[in-house]
Amino acid sequence: MLSTNSALYSLRILSRHLFPFFIHPQHLLGFACHSVNRAGWIRAFARAGLMHPLAVDSIAISASGDMGYTYGRWHLKTPGTSTAAALDIGGRYLAVWRPIGEGRAWRIVMLSANEHIPAPSM
Repeated sequence: MLSTNSALYSLRILSRHLFPFFIHPQHLLGFACHSVNRAGWIRAFARAGLMHPLAVDSIAISASGDMGYTYGRWHLKTPGTSTAAALDIGGRYLAVWRPIGEGRAWRIVMLSANEHIPAPSM
């Protein structure tokens, strides 16, 4: 299981051209998406007690080596505060990766995460 309790780590693996598929909020493309996600991740991970582990269930890379995917489970748990309710949710995700730029660093270019009720076990 991976722990993603670092907003800066999470931002490094996302492409600036990420296309997310989430139930909430509306879809944003390109730099606008990256900026909104960056601000959201930084705010979220600044919250004391936030836990957001990921479990990778499968990984595959195309025969040509130009695309791959990871599929797995996620969980999000935050303690309640005087201004925000506690969260304890989870689900499944699919991330599509491609090598980007001169260094060909692998980045997530498409991300879909869906909540499951009940949340899958971690």
